[in-house]
Amino acid sequence: MSRAVFAALVVSKLGTDLGRGAAAAGSLFIQRGAGTISLRRAAAKPATLRNQTTMPTYRASEPTARPGFVPAGDYELEVLNAEETVSQKGHDMIELKLRAEPGGSVFFDHLVFMESSYWKIDAFRAAIGEKVMPDQEVEIHADDLIGRKGRARLIVEEYQGRKRNKVATWLLPTPANAKGGGGDQPF
Repeated sequence: MSRAVFAALVVSKLGTDLGRGAAAAGSLFIQRGAGTISLRRAAAKPATLRNQTTMPTYRASEPTARPGFVPAGDYELEVLNAEETVSQKGHDMIELKLRAEPGGSVFFDHLVFMESSYWKIDAFRAAIGEKVMPDQEVEIHADDLIGRKGRARLIVEEYQGRKRNKVATWLLPTPANAKGGGGDQPF
């Protein structure tokens, strides 16, 4: 069989199979042998998600909107996620994904590792119950922050037309608030 005839048959077969949607299911392979031409589809690979071959499932509940923000005030914050990254100006940074309770507002705060921002890192560490000692060399791992809780004073700011929360200051834990009373001191 000449190359021209072979190419014409392939184009013809491909056009027919594509018209039936064969390509959508996987890749097409050309097999040539013993005077015949056939196209076969490769089996589509199953979708994988975190090394699983099936998609995760969940049990549906009443649809509700996650609160976009909570009113300004003092809240217990939980670190939902913490990722080591780099700031826009090239400084090491940990991005904190926080949830305010009560209320459920989820927002971000950033710990930027540059001398003019060390005070904020110290305030955060103190708020989550770590002892902060002057002149101590401290190494922070983002993964160690996940699940940690501390109190902060939140404000509401508008960004790109939407209201959101922002940490105004982290609050030092005091014996009074450890027992459920008031008495938070801003750091």
